Amino acid sequence: MSEQDLSGASVVEDETEIVTADGEIVRDDITAIIDADGNPLAVDELTTVEEPDGSAAFEETVSVADEDGVLQVVDETVGTMDADGNVTVVEAIAD
Repeated sequence: MSEQDLSGASVVEDETEIVTADGEIVRDDITAIIDADGNPLAVDELTTVEEPDGSAAFEETVSVADEDGVLQVVDETVGTMDADGNVTVVEAIAD
């Protein structure tokens, strides 16, 4: 991976939350590092879905820009929690 000039870079964040008709709460949190021209250098996106019974699921994806500015996924984590609090998490890390 090549070094990138981070001078003039900024961190931007956005959070969206909706409640579906059946009571699910869906949140999408995005944090990005952008360069002075507004191009993304790195993005972290976390999506969670909470069910009315207390169970939940999430997916987090971390991407970084390659030499051509194309975002490449470097880490992805998914997980679930049932209504009893039992948790399962799976993580995939790019080489």
